[in-house]
Amino acid sequence: MSAVLVTVCTNRKTIPPARRLKAQDLPSGPQSYVSETWRDWLRRATPSAAAKNLYAGRGFAEARLAAERSGADLWVLSAGLGLVQADEEVPAYDLTLSAGSESSIRQKVTDGPFDAALWWSEIGRRTRPKRSLANLVSGRPDQQIVISVSGSYLELIEKDLLSLTPSDLRRVRLIGPLSGTGIAERLQALVMPYDDRFNGPDTPLPGTRADFSQRAARHFLEQIWLGSPNAEASEHARRVRESQRSMAWPTQVERQQLADDEIVKVILSCWERADGQSARMLRVLRDEERIACEQGRFVELFKRARRLRFEQKQPDETLRLRAVRTRQGSGIDVYSFFIPGKRITEIADITRIHRDDQERLAGFQRDEIKRHVNSIAEYLDHGEVLFPNAIILAFSPEVTFTLARGGKPDGALDAGEAGTLSIPLRQEGSRVAWIVDGQQRSLALAKSCNADLNVPVVAFVAPDLETRREQFILVNKAKPLPTRLINELLPEVDTYLPRDLKERKIPSALCELLNRDPGSPFQGLIKRLSTQEPDKAIVIDSAVLDMIRASLKNPNGALAPFRSLGSGPSDTDGMYQTLVAYWSAVRQVFQDAWGLPPAASRLMHSAGIRAMGVLMDRVITRALVQPDARGHILDSLQQIAPHCRWTDGVWEDLGIAWNDIQQTPRHIRQLSQLLCHLDYTAISQRSMA
Repeated sequence: MSAVLVTVCTNRKTIPPARRLKAQDLPSGPQSYVSETWRDWLRRATPSAAAKNLYAGRGFAEARLAAERSGADLWVLSAGLGLVQADEEVPAYDLTLSAGSESSIRQKVTDGPFDAALWWSEIGRRTRPKRSLANLVSGRPDQQIVISVSGSYLELIEKDLLSLTPSDLRRVRLIGPLSGTGIAERLQALVMPYDDRFNGPDTPLPGTRADFSQRAARHFLEQIWLGSPNAEASEHARRVRESQRSMAWPTQVERQQLADDEIVKVILSCWERADGQSARMLRVLRDEERIACEQGRFVELFKRARRLRFEQKQPDETLRLRAVRTRQGSGIDVYSFFIPGKRITEIADITRIHRDDQERLAGFQRDEIKRHVNSIAEYLDHGEVLFPNAIILAFSPEVTFTLARGGKPDGALDAGEAGTLSIPLRQEGSRVAWIVDGQQRSLALAKSCNADLNVPVVAFVAPDLETRREQFILVNKAKPLPTRLINELLPEVDTYLPRDLKERKIPSALCELLNRDPGSPFQGLIKRLSTQEPDKAIVIDSAVLDMIRASLKNPNGALAPFRSLGSGPSDTDGMYQTLVAYWSAVRQVFQDAWGLPPAASRLMHSAGIRAMGVLMDRVITRALVQPDARGHILDSLQQIAPHCRWTDGVWEDLGIAWNDIQQTPRHIRQLSQLLCHLDYTAISQRSMA
């Protein structure tokens, strides 16, 4: 009889996670929605390495060695990938079951306690046919299945194992620190009784508690199973107990129990003693400071301490350079100078768009586009290159300018004055300059081999964030900035805008108000580019904006009567009240489909929002001339409700399943036409009655 060794995955990996395979980036929601989203990300991901080469750490190395020496096939229990064969090519990812980690999948589930068994079942569906331990065991009737597992992973697979027949279950051996874990009665006889003596001074395979399961599995395969491959579980258990009989128990060390903040302070105080190395620091904490700290917890606390140490404020320095000053607008100082490219990111911050603690819009820059940055850096690395495009910065009033002495040359154009610019150097996040245009170029210059290249900079003094936003929008208007970024910034700008931007400002302002107003049915549901913790945000803002724009452009649209016909202002309040009245009725009539993620309700999908917007133009146009406008809206929606398939079933006249509706022009057009047809039919039948 041959063997199969199944071991758990590790948090440590040899390759950084793919951009869209980080649990912390997952939207929060019902567990079914979270698992479906994660499986979708996995399907789109590109494999980066064989599983056996992806996982790192001492425990996984022990498992690989055990498989090689015993001739066992190696499989991996992965919380992020499911059941994986060691030679299988898989993508790098970052997801864990550990509740205290920022990569924990548990904290993303909002519809009750995390169901580990359900997650394991759902993640197995990423492949076809579905993978499970039960299928692996039953499909190998002549092999011993040795599972090296801890209590948290047993929670994942216990239900899977219990689905096995008694004859298949007899070939399973469970190895790990499983005593006291409340293991199911049918599985108890399969647990090999390795205990804490295997961590003591006489253990044949020294290690840490973190790799206990893998070390014990290696011992079992090499010392127990190879000598009796066909023995029953009871005989294997007897041999394990016999092998530990002469081993001494480890000495119990009393260690202090401290809170996280206290441990971080100790780590900072011992930083030099451990040379800033995490492995050495853990030994210092445990052996010298006598502080109890589990390894997974330590990893997070060490990261926090390292971040705090890096962020400790250093004394201010000042960079001085030659510059030319002129004035524009209402006396605003504008400077022009040259500076080594690598120093731009030393004097200027990049303010990413986000929301502050008060949910106010902060920042304005999009995220780094790594491919763009790398292509610029590659060009710069060619050596003798020309870089005449100026980086545009905004300065705070803390920057000072000292006029140079001496007269001006005869006949020189009096367009500027030379002098010395003094720029205080600060830590990231508190600098006195901000990049308005040239973020990607600045990042490329910082990483280029040609980083000493002197590049032109134009800077203006901007006393407030609004001024910086205005210039950012105007400078980038003709460039391929994300439309959603421009749309979200527009309502925050009170200045003259080109006509095309001015026309986009009303929909953007209405979308923002719908998302923020407590009286709006969309409050908190619209996902904007600045949304950093999208716990509730489920409707993409572009869908709402498209719905509003379409209604404004349609002469018969619900919002068209409120548009300005000349130089006067548009009635945005009338527009907003119309939107609230209609969509509040939609929420009331379709309450079972409202507020669910798009994967669970196509009403909240881009296609549903836009199609219902087309229906809005028909319904509101009639409602405006009714004595009870709200009652007419509700009645119109209730007439079509029995024919709608937002969360299940098939749209009968379209022949399309509810969850096959996609954000394509064809599906949006078909769904819009169907809703309007249903409304027309209902009106016709009532007029004939």
